[in-house]
Amino acid sequence: MREHGRTIRIFIVLFAIAAMGTFRIWQVPAGQGTTAAQKKKHASITMTDSVYDFGKVIQGDKPVATVTFRNTGDDVLLIDQLVTDKKYITAAVSHELLLPGEQGSIRVTLDSAGLHGDVVGHIAVTTNDEERSTAFLQVRAHVQAILAVHPPFVFVGQVARERSFSGKAKVVGKLVDEGKLKAIEIRKSSEAIEARIMQRRPKDAIL
Repeated sequence: MREHGRTIRIFIVLFAIAAMGTFRIWQVPAGQGTTAAQKKKHASITMTDSVYDFGKVIQGDKPVATVTFRNTGDDVLLIDQLVTDKKYITAAVSHELLLPGEQGSIRVTLDSAGLHGDVVGHIAVTTNDEERSTAFLQVRAHVQAILAVHPPFVFVGQVARERSFSGKAKVVGKLVDEGKLKAIEIRKSSEAIEARIMQRRPKDAIL
C-alpha cells in the first residue's frame, strides 16, 4: 500500500510540473499580443502648405483663401484653437475633430483696408498632436494702394511771423476696376495751410 501511495504522489507531482510548463509556453505569445494591442496611438496634423500667398491685392479688398490639412496619425485629431498675430487676418476651421485620414480646411480672410506694400501674418493652429502641438501657416500679400501722396510731406523751411508761405503737394491715385476710386478728400490740420486737388488724366490715370 505504501508503494502504491507513493507511486500516486509521484504521478501527481509530474502531472503538475507538466501542466505548469504547458501554461508557461502558452502564456508567452499571449503576453506579446497584449503589448502589441496596447501600442499608444497619436494624432498628427499635416498642412498642405505652410505658406499661402494672396499675391497682388487691391487696397480695400477682402480676399478669401482655403488651406487644407489632414490627420495623418492613427488617433482622433482635435483642433483646440486658431490664433492670428495680425488684426487684418481672420481664420476659421471647417472641422474641430478629424478621424485618422480625414481632411479639414482653414478659411483665411485678409482685410486689406488701410494696408499697402508687402504684408505678412501668421496663423497658429493648436491641436492634440503630441509631437507638434502647434502648426503654423504663414500668410503673405502685396497690397496695391489706390491712393498715395507724393511727396509724403512738405517742408517749407523757416517762415517769419505773419508772413504767408506756399508749398506744393500732389495726391496720386490710380483708377482701378472701372473707377473704384471715386472721391478724394483733403483734411487740413491748420487753417494756415491751403491745399486743393488738381485733376489731370495722363496715361497712368494720376489724379
